[in-house]
Amino acid sequence: MNTAMRWLLPAVACAFLAVLAWVLLPGRPMAFSMMLLLLLVCCLVLLLFYSRTGKSQELASSESLAHGFHSVSDNLPAAILRTAYDERRPVDYVSEHIQKLAGYAPESFLKNGRDFVSIILPDDRHRVAARIQEAAAEAREFVAEYRIMHADGVVRWVQERGRLFEMESGTRIDSVLVDIMDRKRAEKDNNQRKWLDKGLEELDRSLHSASSIEKVMDSAMEDMRRYFGVDRAWLLAQAGDSLVEWESVAERTSMEFPGLKALDRKLVMDNTMSAMQKKLMDIDGPLAADPTTEWDVPKLLKRNFSVRSMLVMCFRSSDGHLWAVGLHQCSHDKIWKPAEMSLFKEMVRRLSDAINRLQTRQDLNESEERFRIYTDQAPLGIAVLQDNRFQYVNHAFAEIFGYESKEMLTFDREDILALVHDDDRRLVSEQMAVKQGAAGNAVENYTFRHLRKDGSEGWVEIHSLTVMQDGQPADLIMLMDITRRRELEQKAAKTSNELEALVQARTASLVDKSRELEKANARLLQLDKMKSSMLTTVSHDLRTPLTSVIGFTKLLRKDILSMRKDEAVCDEHGTLTERVLKNLDIIEDEGNHLTRLVGDFLDLSKLETGGLEWDDSAIDPVETLMVAARRGERLFAEDGQVEFTWDIPESLPTMNADPKRLEQVLNNLIGNAAKFTEKGQVQLKASSEDDQLVIQVRDTGRGVPEDEKERIFERFHRVEQGDTLRRTRRGSGLGLAICREIVDHYNGTMEVSSTLGRGSTFTVRLPV
Repeated sequence: MNTAMRWLLPAVACAFLAVLAWVLLPGRPMAFSMMLLLLLVCCLVLLLFYSRTGKSQELASSESLAHGFHSVSDNLPAAILRTAYDERRPVDYVSEHIQKLAGYAPESFLKNGRDFVSIILPDDRHRVAARIQEAAAEAREFVAEYRIMHADGVVRWVQERGRLFEMESGTRIDSVLVDIMDRKRAEKDNNQRKWLDKGLEELDRSLHSASSIEKVMDSAMEDMRRYFGVDRAWLLAQAGDSLVEWESVAERTSMEFPGLKALDRKLVMDNTMSAMQKKLMDIDGPLAADPTTEWDVPKLLKRNFSVRSMLVMCFRSSDGHLWAVGLHQCSHDKIWKPAEMSLFKEMVRRLSDAINRLQTRQDLNESEERFRIYTDQAPLGIAVLQDNRFQYVNHAFAEIFGYESKEMLTFDREDILALVHDDDRRLVSEQMAVKQGAAGNAVENYTFRHLRKDGSEGWVEIHSLTVMQDGQPADLIMLMDITRRRELEQKAAKTSNELEALVQARTASLVDKSRELEKANARLLQLDKMKSSMLTTVSHDLRTPLTSVIGFTKLLRKDILSMRKDEAVCDEHGTLTERVLKNLDIIEDEGNHLTRLVGDFLDLSKLETGGLEWDDSAIDPVETLMVAARRGERLFAEDGQVEFTWDIPESLPTMNADPKRLEQVLNNLIGNAAKFTEKGQVQLKASSEDDQLVIQVRDTGRGVPEDEKERIFERFHRVEQGDTLRRTRRGSGLGLAICREIVDHYNGTMEVSSTLGRGSTFTVRLPV
């Protein structure tokens, strides 16, 4: 019986006796009082007896209970604790398990004065005290989970469950302390998994809802920045083939820390960033830069983008393009946790998969779109036949049969074969089966007759082969409507037969005419030879008497000049003598002109027959140029209105040529300038440029019309302009033609530049 019961029973008995006396002794107050007093004395005696007996029993029971309590508490997997209810919670009792739990022996608390609050982490003390205070105010049990510092310096999680009660010495707290480290680890792992799963779930939702690569990138950067709580998330792409320059593709950043995309410029890596990039290429995962890692944030990022901590990872897309994904913390230092790095790695992997998937889809869509554009606009009919149904029909294919594409997509095998002429249906049916079954004996190209929707017939040429579509064989068909070609072939065959007879009839006539032409050609060749022979003969026949005329003219001039020395004769016949001399000058001048003309004819004849002799040798062109210059000086000496000058260097590279032919070119060009220059200047100039001798004859004459610049080098061509009755003798039209023939012989060039009314410049270039 416990203490309360021992005191409660005597009290109840006394109260019962008092009520009974009141009922049985009415009207006897004195007797009642005496009776009540007697009862009270008896109760006191009874209470004293029970009290002594109870104390002795309680003492024995308490000792037994204490021994059993200590035995049980020391073997429980928890620490039993009794502490005072104050700020420091001094310990009245603690079980042996406290040493395993906190690393301190019970004596440390019971004898050495260590209070319980001293092992609770400072950050958790206020929360635990508040929890106990709430329980005390509501008179209920409390439960608190907090961290304690183990004697070895390791932080451990414990759960304390207890209740407050009053004792004579004050308020006490009895509680049980349990190690919950395993549960906390499991909760932490579970929370991390939930955190990872939630982050990946949100990212997946964004990645799968985005319709383009650009939206995928933007959504991923927004999710990463928000989920990691950083100032900036960015995605960079390799700029060109270089790994030095990178451009921002997607970026999400706080307004106070603008990033690369906001600044609209490329990122040029420094040495530190290049080293980090090389390291990233060697590892399969992210690289962290924060106060605890071996990598520091590159100075360029610190200076330009205020980065204090960063996490970055590289990946390659399916097209081989290199990408970099990163997180920046700019407002404060951030230590990257393993869980964050794991989540970041998985997010980057999923982003890479999404980009590859969308790139593949985009490439496929573009390919399909190009295919549809090409096939729909192609004049060739294209269709895909699988399981005896059209899977694709372009516009040209349907148009051949007179249907719409969508109509033909509903055709079954019978409908398809109904498009073929009866005579060709068996062949087409066999080939359909072969091509769709990927069997042998396939004929890729053949022709057949088809039936249009309006019942008309036509011819088509088919090219078909077996292709795989969705893992199953299909017949890729290409049709060309050859109806018009067949009609033309039939007409052509008929026309060919008619033409063949006509050709045979005319062939005989052409043979006869051909023979006549051969005879005429032979006659023309004979006449040309006769012309050349006659030209040569006549030229020689003319040259002989001309030589005599010129020679005797010179002798006669000499005799007359001798006579002029005799003063008597001179006085008597002076006027006659002057007239005779003047006439002799005319005869000599005309004779020389006729001689040069004959010479030109002879040279032309030899050039045509290949009989012109070339006395080539290594010559100094300066000597030949000076001979031509002195002759030009004499030519222009008689005409005071035209000044002749030359610009010839003292030395020029030697060249292999016939000096007479080179002099002939120079004389013809200077003579040509003299004919067409009435006043002004004529200049002969020579120089050496790029292993070539460059000769120029420049005049200030009438010039050459634009449409005559090429024709002046033709034989017998003369420029007709101005006054044809002027004193200038008209040339034969052979000089420039002979000049070009000579220049061409030496693999040179000859050209003219001219301005009408201001003069011309003839330029000759000869290799040296």
